[in-house]
Amino acid sequence: MENNMRLSVFVCVLLLIGAFAQEIVPVIHLELRDEASALTNQGTGKLKPKFIRPENIEWVEGRSQGSTAIKFKELQNRKAKRVSSCITLPAEGRNAIDFTKPFTATIWVKPDKTLNNDGRYFIFSTFSGDKGSGLYISYAWGRMRAAYGDGKKEMEVAQSGGKIENGTWNHVAVVYDGNKISLYVNGLLCASKEGNVRPPSASAWSIGAFLNGYSGQFFGCMEDFRLYDKPLSAQDIFQMAKQ
Repeated sequence: MENNMRLSVFVCVLLLIGAFAQEIVPVIHLELRDEASALTNQGTGKLKPKFIRPENIEWVEGRSQGSTAIKFKELQNRKAKRVSSCITLPAEGRNAIDFTKPFTATIWVKPDKTLNNDGRYFIFSTFSGDKGSGLYISYAWGRMRAAYGDGKKEMEVAQSGGKIENGTWNHVAVVYDGNKISLYVNGLLCASKEGNVRPPSASAWSIGAFLNGYSGQFFGCMEDFRLYDKPLSAQDIFQMAKQ
């Protein structure tokens, strides 16, 4: 009896060790729940995020009860240049992940319920021009989109079917396996396209706007931005979206 109990305990320990061993740790992980967690990378990479124009950022109720999330407030003149707020990941963090190799980017977003679906609002961007190169994730005309470019041409993967309901939380994931890029919304595959992602052209990557706040500020809330240096499986994405 005692030997059986010891064996059971030993098996349980092995299962726990296996579970921890299989845990996928992001290279970049910004919780975006308060100022400290927005500027502290919980992942394995070394970088120092910073705010650009923080006066247009506030902290509001998050996805779960009692939690908070970052909110990018509406701009008075959305078409004006160099007025957008964002979180920027400076150049010294560029070595944290290689976008030409397989990767996964995930984030929770909530477009503001008063948002007009008449333009493009950037969630994450490594572009420095209209054609790249690099990757960006955006919310445009009521749908989530991912685009990659080589500096001469931009290719886009867009959510099909019904539009996002403004004022609701949505999980967005972009997976690049080295040959194609796939877009997931709320755990489900929306679209994929073959192609190769080129190195980012921007000197710093931006969360919440295009090119260090040059334009395209997102209007709404965000939580839990993650970048992995490997392609997560469809099951991994589904489980993350259901948390």
